[in-house]
Amino acid sequence: LHLRIPCGPKRPFKNVVLLKTHRSGSGTLANIMYRYGDLNELDFALPKQKTYDFYWPLHFNPSFVDKTYLNSTAPNMLINARYSPDSMASFMPKV
Repeated sequence: LHLRIPCGPKRPFKNVVLLKTHRSGSGTLANIMYRYGDLNELDFALPKQKTYDFYWPLHFNPSFVDKTYLNSTAPNMLINARYSPDSMASFMPKV
């Protein structure tokens, strides 16, 4: 079940997942999304390793996330992770 909620100046998107793709400009799009998240004071899921991806090419697993940055809250943004429907659905907040 996917819900689409219109985005407008009075209602910015708050929960975003950007899936990792290879050689398609995902790094550039990730940079834009990081800036968007900073401007809207969103919480990011960041990887434990010191790179921008979540153990690529492995499918996303919540254990890959450094939870010290989340302050016991669910993140709003998950960027550059490889798709894993069950793991992502259980980790990211509902709309």
